[in-house]
Amino acid sequence: MTQRENSFKGAMTGTVVGDCLGYRSQGVEFRLVARRYPDAAKLAAIKPGPAGAATLMTIAVAESLAAEPEFYPADLAARLAAAYQEDCGFGRGTARVLQRLREGEHWKRAAQGPGGRGSFGNGAAVRSAPIGLVMREDADSLRWTAEEAAAITHDHAFGTEGAVMHAYAVAIASLAYRRQVDGQGFLRSLAEATSVREYRARYRTAAELLERKNLTAKAIVDRLGNASTALGSVPTAAFCFAEQPGNFERAMSRALSLGGSACAIASMTGALAGACLGHEAIPVPWRDHLEVQQAVIRLSPLWTKDLRKPSPREEGA
Repeated sequence: MTQRENSFKGAMTGTVVGDCLGYRSQGVEFRLVARRYPDAAKLAAIKPGPAGAATLMTIAVAESLAAEPEFYPADLAARLAAAYQEDCGFGRGTARVLQRLREGEHWKRAAQGPGGRGSFGNGAAVRSAPIGLVMREDADSLRWTAEEAAAITHDHAFGTEGAVMHAYAVAIASLAYRRQVDGQGFLRSLAEATSVREYRARYRTAAELLERKNLTAKAIVDRLGNASTALGSVPTAAFCFAEQPGNFERAMSRALSLGGSACAIASMTGALAGACLGHEAIPVPWRDHLEVQQAVIRLSPLWTKDLRKPSPREEGA
């Protein structure tokens, strides 16, 4: 397996692992998580649960990109609608849009909320890792594709930018495959890349938090959030990776310790750590979980097919 393939497989496996592990602390207040799992060893011993919305939507994005590398929103909209399942952790805003798509609403209109206010949740962000992988060397295409893919369900600027920033973070992590990552540098590069002031402030805060010793879950939740909003979870996941960029298990344990929107935060953390460290860095009991293995099989075209666009020189050859 090439470095590229191992990074892609690691990112996708990490996404599913995080989703399955997050099930155990989803919606739980971080203080209660600390009572259940009082130390890192207890967190690392958590057994994966069922895969949920993050996995189902990520598969839809990966399969759409494998079928249509140039990206066709209509194709992705159809796959997302088909992937929707009740009681699998889909946010209310995402569920509403996917139900409208199933009823025949056009994908350009389905995300329009009451009064023109769309969803600012993290549903579009948690599924955007495949875009970051496939377009990791083309920042302009990455931003455009992530925005268009997010807008199918999330047309609020915070929801859309969250998808862009997670895709961009995954791209950086993948390009840094098995190299030492400066956590503060990683977070500051994300702060410079975003076009939204509120995200820039969160990433800068995250970089400042890395300077503190014995950082508590409370301090992270208070400063960065653990909510189901994109703003309250995308920078948080980036922090969890940046705090422990060389250790998948520790990065995941930090994400799980925060409770709240645990499936989203852990799946995004897993995507970043897996992209940087590779598939083998994920603990065997987690990656061998049956639902993880089944999902990874469906995600595999992302690294077994060459989805990169040819350069002008290659096109003219």
